[in-house]
Amino acid sequence: MSGLPNLIRLNKWKLEEHRRKLGDLEGLARSFVDQIRLLEERTLSEGKVVLGAPEVAHALGGFVQAALAQRGRLEASLAAVEQEIAGMRDRVSEAFRELKRYE
Repeated sequence: MSGLPNLIRLNKWKLEEHRRKLGDLEGLARSFVDQIRLLEERTLSEGKVVLGAPEVAHALGGFVQAALAQRGRLEASLAAVEQEIAGMRDRVSEAFRELKRYE
């Protein structure tokens, strides 16, 4: 029976590792959401600048195009991370079940 404590310890370690990775992925997702929000705020801010200074209106089009492209990349990255989060949640659940089986 000396192998059972080692199995329990190994499965606890696996569970904690999966939880750590899940936390990292969730942090990355929050970062992407924050970046999208900041990009929206900056776009609105730039639009207000143009209202106050029409002589720079010609530059707004390029800025908006770049902002839209950046937002698209951020949203694609967010979608990919959310997919990884779902998979990692499944792995956390499986590791938890496995640990409980040995305990």
